[in-house]
Amino acid sequence: MLTVHHLNNSRSQRVLWLLEELELPYEIVRYQRQPDMRAPADIGTFIADERRVRQILFNLLANAASFSPPGGTVTLLAERRVDAVAFSVNDRGPGIPPDVLEKVFDWFETHSLGSHHRGTGIGLSLVRSFVELHGGTITIASVVGEGTTVTCTFPLGEAARLTAA
Repeated sequence: MLTVHHLNNSRSQRVLWLLEELELPYEIVRYQRQPDMRAPADIGTFIADERRVRQILFNLLANAASFSPPGGTVTLLAERRVDAVAFSVNDRGPGIPPDVLEKVFDWFETHSLGSHHRGTGIGLSLVRSFVELHGGTITIASVVGEGTTVTCTFPLGEAARLTAA
């Protein structure tokens, strides 16, 4: 079981519960996409601000749904690694061209890439900031015409305790 510890509250939440109770973005509801959410039951624990993790996942799911084709699947995968917990959100949308990919984390940078997405250009910048505040990293793998995977990795152990506080 993966547990998210509140930084300002001693209660802890199971990540499986977090995923089950995650408020789905309007883009997923509007376009009738049910995200495929996966996490092993024995994933463990990590220290994080629950509110920020929810915001990260919400934003990534909204982006993935916005760029997915009708009937497309959006996947959210939580996995435990040797020294980290990672959340990956994958879509089968148009993918991100290399010239756009190098700018996706820039504040107020937005690209519709032929989709119905009309963002303000702060979403991925904010996600990166939240992940980095936890001492984590964010990566994007994208192939034009095949889709995109965004992975947020949160450190375990002492590194997490030092950066999350």
